[in-house]
Amino acid sequence: MGDRHAEVGPPDPWRGGSARAGPEAEPIAVRPAASGAGTTHSLTLRLPREPPSVAMARHITRHLLQALGTGRRAIDDVETGVGEACANAIQHAWRSEAFDIAITVEGPTCTVWVVDDGPGFSLDRLRPASPDAAGGRGLPLMHAVMDGVEVISRAGQGTVVRLTKVLERSG
Repeated sequence: MGDRHAEVGPPDPWRGGSARAGPEAEPIAVRPAASGAGTTHSLTLRLPREPPSVAMARHITRHLLQALGTGRRAIDDVETGVGEACANAIQHAWRSEAFDIAITVEGPTCTVWVVDDGPGFSLDRLRPASPDAAGGRGLPLMHAVMDGVEVISRAGQGTVVRLTKVLERSG
């Protein structure tokens, strides 16, 4: 693994190509960078589209936020949102071998992007899950635990899920 640094901001697969680094699961960098309002920490990962990647993403998210002194409830919420977004990428982006996750903590705000280059979908076609359905609760759960959820999906180009949460500090 080389010493590469991710830019603060979303991985954008539609801006002149892909934000992808390679086919393997590879932590790119955790980078503290001085900013006017404090320090920004960012981490970018490329993970294989396989179920164990959900646990890996949740684990890394939890440990990053713990290291930054985030309170337990906010950690649990962000970890849950990340797990749901990654599970959706694994389940629905069947034409890609991997997906990307970027986590940025700037001041009190954590922003997470989960990006895949799967087939995309129409947001207009989403319907609430029936009570006996095995799935279909990921987006509502993300909305329940995060302060902000944005989904951008383009047919044939993939999906970007952007999650935001204002973090409280532990203590």
